[in-house]
Order: sequence, then C-alpha cells, then structure tokens
Amino acid sequence: MQNIKNNQCVIYLLLWCIYNLKGTLYPAGSIINQLLMFAILWISIRETFYFYKKKHSFFYPYFFKGIKIFIFIFLLYGTLLFFTDGVSVVSKYGVVTPSYYYIEGAMISVLPIYVIYLYTIQGKLTINSIRWWVIIFMIIAISQYDFAQQEALKRIAKFGSKTGDEITNNAGYIILSLIPCMLVFKKKIISYIGIAICEGFIFMSMKRGAILISVISLLLIIRYDLKNTKYSFSKIRIFVIILIGLYVLYQYVGHLMDTSDYFNMRLQATLDGDPSERDEIYSGYWDLFLNKSNIFQQFFGRGALATIKETGVYAHNDWIEILICQGIFGVSLFAYFWYTFVCSIRNMSTFSMSRHCLVLILCTIGLKTFFSMSILGMPIYSTTMLGFALANGFEQSKEENLC
Repeated sequence: MQNIKNNQCVIYLLLWCIYNLKGTLYPAGSIINQLLMFAILWISIRETFYFYKKKHSFFYPYFFKGIKIFIFIFLLYGTLLFFTDGVSVVSKYGVVTPSYYYIEGAMISVLPIYVIYLYTIQGKLTINSIRWWVIIFMIIAISQYDFAQQEALKRIAKFGSKTGDEITNNAGYIILSLIPCMLVFKKKIISYIGIAICEGFIFMSMKRGAILISVISLLLIIRYDLKNTKYSFSKIRIFVIILIGLYVLYQYVGHLMDTSDYFNMRLQATLDGDPSERDEIYSGYWDLFLNKSNIFQQFFGRGALATIKETGVYAHNDWIEILICQGIFGVSLFAYFWYTFVCSIRNMSTFSMSRHCLVLILCTIGLKTFFSMSILGMPIYSTTMLGFALANGFEQSKEENLC
C-alpha cells in the first residue's frame, strides 16, 4: 500500500478501520470513539467541499445529484429537530436519543462516497491498493461480527432466552456489505473464497434478509462471470469453482439444519411468511400516517426521529421511516436518490466490472431498505466500493486477466 505520509486515503481508511474496532480494541462510546468520529467527519466534510470546488475538472456521475438532495433534506430536518426538541429526543418510554444522531447518521453514510470517489480520481486509491484494504475490511468486519455475538450472548446470560444460546446477529448485514468488495481480486478463486466466507457468516447470523440478499448477489456474480468469460477453458474453470462452492454451501446449510433448532425455526418462519412482527410495526405506522396525521404531516412528515418519539422504535423500513419523518415530500426525494443511482449504473459504459459492482451494491443496499434500516448507517465497506466504482476504479485492471 501507499506510504501513509503521502496518501490521505490511507489515513482516512485507517481511521475508519480503527473506528470500527470499537468494543474490541477500545470501549465503545469512549473519548477515543468520539475523537475518531470527529476526525472522520472533518475529513469527509473537507473533501466534499473540495469535490464541489473541483467538480468541473472531472467526470461528475449523476448519482451525486441524488446524494446532494439527500444531504440537504437530512440537514434541514436535523436542524429543525434541534429547534423543536433541543439536544436530545425522549421516546414515549423515556429512552433518550441525542438529536445530532440524525444528521451524523446521514453524513457518515454518504459523505465517504465523495471522499473515496475523489481519492480514486486522484490516484490515491488504486485497484492494487484496494485489494489489501478489502482483506483488512474482512478481518475487521469479522471482529465486528464477533463483538456483536459476544454482546448478544451477554444479554442472554443476563436476561435469558427461549432459544438457548442461539441468536440473530445483526452484524450479518455488515458481512453482507463485503460481497461487492470481492470483485477487486484478480483471481476468481480468491473472489469466490471470499464470498464463501461471507456466506458462511451471513448464514450463521440467522438474519433472513441478509441471507436472501446474499443468495441473490451470489446468483448475479455467477451470471456475470459465466456471461463475460471469453475463453472456453476459463469458463469451464469458473464453472468448476462455482460447483465446488455451491456444494460446500449446500453441505454447510445441511449441517446447520441438522445441528441448529433455531436455524430450522427461522427457516420455517420464513416459509410460513412470518415477518418477525414487522407486519405489526408497519400497520401501526400506516395507521399513524393515514388516520392520525393531518395534511401537513402527511406531506412534510412529523419531523426527524418522529418514529422514536411516537412509538419508541424505528420503522425497520427506510421508506416507511422517511414517510413518517419527512412525509410524501421526503419519500419522493428518496425515490429520486435511487433513480439517480440507477441512472449512474446505466451510464457506466467504459468498463463493465464497475457497472457490475454498482449493481451488487444496489442489491445489497437497495433491497435492504424494504425490510430494515439501510441508508443511515451504510458500512464503510459499501461506500468505499461505491465511490471506487463510480470513479471507474476497475478500469485500472482492464488489461489484467481477471480469470
């Protein structure tokens, strides 16, 4: 990797890596945690301003228009939150949430896209260096998964659980965000080994949404590799790798079905159409929107963090969350945000691998918006690949033999 003294990208990603080790390397919520977040936000804001200052000197993907509107709407509603509720929001159950979380969550999710795009355009992040970063990302993501697992087991030990020591680990979505990262490797065997490791952790997490999206992503990768491999021998080799990988995955799922009652319970619940109480949450918010909101609230929403104030829980759906907080106005802008993303994918014509990566990110992030909170809290692994692919970073490997 590049010399840390001469490359701001190395510093930026290192800050992110250390930040994501909170709870493992240092206590979460500590002063170290806060200082790291401040440094990351400072660099992100600084580079975003530089991006707009110099945007006429390089290609400007249409998606950034959607991101700019996204930032504006969350800054607007987040600022209004300070004037209406002060420095903190108190839910109906007395849980206190700092008001700045709303703006911070939006900024930390989308501003890294500008930063990584800029560093890729400037040559500070290359296809060779990002391969090393992906390896580091995987190690850190696994540590995040393990930390979440240990915290859940501590809660079980304290309060008990009907399912024994088997849990649903939300960090499965963090591992899911690594799947598009595996496209950076030159050898397909390495990519598929990485994907297999991700799939293993995702299945262990018991997060049904993450499992479904990971399977769809895997099918998209297989389809792309078989379709775009020119030589018969290479295509056969990829086909063999795929068969071996699918067989290992099949055996692993079979092992889970034989040894885990909780996995079988989650599988049966999925087959029975059990949405894990989300239907009650959704119906409650629909009733709030349709029958208990005036015209102004329906069009402009009830304000930032309204779901927390009204019921004490998030909507577990980005579209419903935004509908309650920002109304039809906010949902329309959110739809435009995704429209600009799709337009940028369609316009990515110089190298198909960049388009393929963006499609996978659209799958891993976009599908999640319908049954979980996706946008406010996108992992740096997703935003790194998003900025890199928008800058067409895969073009650097055009002459490489990707098989």
